[in-house]
Amino acid sequence: MKKVWIFSLFALGFTQAAPLSTSEIWAKVSQTIDSAVNLESHISGKVLSKGKEMLLELTLQTIPTLELTRISFTAPKAMQDNILVLEGKKVWNYLSLPNQIIQTTEDKMTKLPGMPLDFGKMSDLGKGLAQQEMTFVLRGEEDLPEGKTMLLEGRPKTGAKLEFSKLRVWVLQGVWRVAKIQTFDGNTVKAELQISNFKTNQGLKADALRLLPQDAERINR
Repeated sequence: MKKVWIFSLFALGFTQAAPLSTSEIWAKVSQTIDSAVNLESHISGKVLSKGKEMLLELTLQTIPTLELTRISFTAPKAMQDNILVLEGKKVWNYLSLPNQIIQTTEDKMTKLPGMPLDFGKMSDLGKGLAQQEMTFVLRGEEDLPEGKTMLLEGRPKTGAKLEFSKLRVWVLQGVWRVAKIQTFDGNTVKAELQISNFKTNQGLKADALRLLPQDAERINR
């Protein structure tokens, strides 16, 4: 009987699932995004700009198959009611105070003045960034209010032009979506953002995501 018990423990050691690799984790995140007809999430936190900390709050809505994303800003106050629409390589940046829409096909317009983030890379909640420009390692597990997460730490690949030197990403297990991100410049945290109210297949319409004020002055660059 004792031999059977010892053998069972020995066999169990070989049948336990191996930990997921970082590429497998990102593959699951990609599957969550790609399997959804549309997605919506609330992103909030703090960013460091020119040595000053500011609040950032926005709603992100996206239709992955159309490469169409709408980002509506609530904070900081200077960007309140601003809207960023991305569709393929095209960008429409609506500025509420001057009531202007700046239209361009250049990626630089997704890097807004004073923000240490490229909002174009936020449009797919990190999927493209992870696959193309970062090398990640798994730093273990961590409990967040939303549940158990896997903590990934990434650094830019050689030649990648990013706004940070290190990125930390918390991925919710089972749900397989990003719950929190941190960006660093050296040891300084440049941004810390939480991703909440994650919803899929809410009936978002392309025309609604593209909608901008009709009376706004349009500027092409």
